[in-house]
Amino acid sequence: MVVTVICINVLISLVCLYVARRVWKLRRGLARIDRVLVRLEHRANMLLCRTRNFVERGNSTSSQLKQKYDSLQQKLQQLEKIVTIVRLTQLLLLRKRY
Repeated sequence: MVVTVICINVLISLVCLYVARRVWKLRRGLARIDRVLVRLEHRANMLLCRTRNFVERGNSTSSQLKQKYDSLQQKLQQLEKIVTIVRLTQLLLLRKRY
């Protein structure tokens, strides 16, 4: 009877040792994954910060280009009006001559 109890206790302790070893390996693996994820998060954060700076610069540049385009568009409209006036003047002058 005592031998049976000792054998059962040894088997239980071996099972507990096996479970503890598996939990320890799992914990070690999870710690490794955690370190990798922390590094990836840090790199992604740095990349996003750089990207945000590029986007902000691009937005300011594009707004400057829009302003220049609007100014050039207004100047083009003025030039077209001047050209139209000059053509009308030429037509009127040519009609008066004939």
